[in-house]
Amino acid sequence: LGGWSRRFFEMSRVLRCRGLPFKVQDEDIRAFFKSESFNPAPQFHIVKIMIEHGPDGRPTGDALVEFGSEDDASRAMSYDRQMIGDRYVELRRSSRPSLEDDRGDGRRRSRSRSRNRDHRSRDRDRRRDRGDRDRGDRERERRRSRSRSRGKERERSPRPERRQKKASNWDKPPEFGPDGTALIAQSANPQLTLKARRVYVGNLPQLDPPISEPALKEFFDQAMHQAGLTQSPGCCVCDVWISSEKHFAFIEVRTVQEATSAMTLDGITFYGTPLRVNRPHDYVPPAPDAMIMTMAQAGLMGSGAGGIAANLSALMQQTKKARRIHVGNLLVGSMTSASLKQFISQSMQQLSLVVKPGDPCIDSFLSGDGNFGFVEMRTVAEANNAMALSGIECNGRPIRVGRPADYVPLNAELIAQCQGTGILGTPGDAGVTEAVGAGMLNGPDESKATEVVVIRNMMSDDDLANDDECKDIAEDTISKCEEEYGKVVRFVIVRPGREGAPADLIGNVLVQFETKESAIKAANDLNHVKFDERVVETDYMDPARVEEVQKLYPEQSLQ
Repeated sequence: LGGWSRRFFEMSRVLRCRGLPFKVQDEDIRAFFKSESFNPAPQFHIVKIMIEHGPDGRPTGDALVEFGSEDDASRAMSYDRQMIGDRYVELRRSSRPSLEDDRGDGRRRSRSRSRNRDHRSRDRDRRRDRGDRDRGDRERERRRSRSRSRGKERERSPRPERRQKKASNWDKPPEFGPDGTALIAQSANPQLTLKARRVYVGNLPQLDPPISEPALKEFFDQAMHQAGLTQSPGCCVCDVWISSEKHFAFIEVRTVQEATSAMTLDGITFYGTPLRVNRPHDYVPPAPDAMIMTMAQAGLMGSGAGGIAANLSALMQQTKKARRIHVGNLLVGSMTSASLKQFISQSMQQLSLVVKPGDPCIDSFLSGDGNFGFVEMRTVAEANNAMALSGIECNGRPIRVGRPADYVPLNAELIAQCQGTGILGTPGDAGVTEAVGAGMLNGPDESKATEVVVIRNMMSDDDLANDDECKDIAEDTISKCEEEYGKVVRFVIVRPGREGAPADLIGNVLVQFETKESAIKAANDLNHVKFDERVVETDYMDPARVEEVQKLYPEQSLQ
């Protein structure tokens, strides 16, 4: 939208929700906008919800939601393409400034339905009369035809040829380029990379007749070739599927690299409508060849490259929530998902936060308003190291780097399964060298995790000497921890000058959580984060020792 149209829609307090489950209720929609998809979760005032129904009285999957202010509606757009159950929900600005009382509309619709029933009744009578006349005409024609054909030999009409079933592109064998390399997948089975070769295309133009799959395929292929995003001549699109509502589609391309390159087409105009091009929600990055070879040599994944790749892809999917980072406070309109990925990658390498050579970023996603994004790292260690990027400038603004709201640390069983695969990125893991990222901590050892997190290098000497400053820091830190990680049951700033205070803990901050899971999440998230221009480090501690230290500082008790 441009000009006055953009300003008009920005004034609306009403959002249209598309793609809702047909059984959705008002409370489901309210819960959707209060979900913790983002950290911290925004608070919205919802005035009214109107779930739309078709002529048959069944839900259409659309709803209109009126918010209490234009600001609430603008912030609620950050939930675009989030999930309700297993369904994507697309959010659009509505042209309606508000949802007015529609009881009068209901009476008008009732009278309209009554008039429609009268019209349908008269139409059925007319069709019945025409049908009687038509049946009589056909019977007379059959009698004349039998009379004309009497005495003649009946000629047998030739049997029509059976139409051959079109080969499905889903079963299409791999194609090979001029250099003899496979264009699909890194193994003989294209199904192993199918989820990495599929592209989501949303915001399709609503035309009459609607967009067809061949038309979208031709447009996407031409756009890829004209932008120089293909790896070889020929059509790069293998298959196209368009949703029944014609609002979005999935496109399968030949190679993983071409699917990644297609992300640069985000925003391209099709029939005057800017398309949304992104990864599907079930995207699984392909298993790198180096990982496959390492695991095959180590005998970790059985025999056959196909089996190795499939198992490694499964581990990549299981560890995805531990390898993703949230990047916030971006300058709206300044970046694309590709440029966000490039910025994080270059920053990681310049600051020696990588654990092995190459690009540490696998994939990226940018929100619809461009204010935040997510970046998937190739290793868990590099995701931990990326926390040190919080506060660096990007387009003149300090960005915030943290864990997504759905962050899940690896448990002991999954860590054991990932040993030697290159996914962990710890010393001795596949491809990890001492020369790259030497000296960088990858986060505290989770095998020694307790409910207590020790935060070092957080307090300056001036802070420790000032009672008011210590009180303010304690309140801010407790508030942050409880909002993002979990309930805090003990909090101690170990200040100097207190008789019996352990010398090795002076200047440290001790935070005891209610659960070990909360402590692990906080320790990984806060490690290498900047606090007042100081990079802090985290570790774990025995809860019994914290209890003893707390007795030395009774004024800091949370009871």
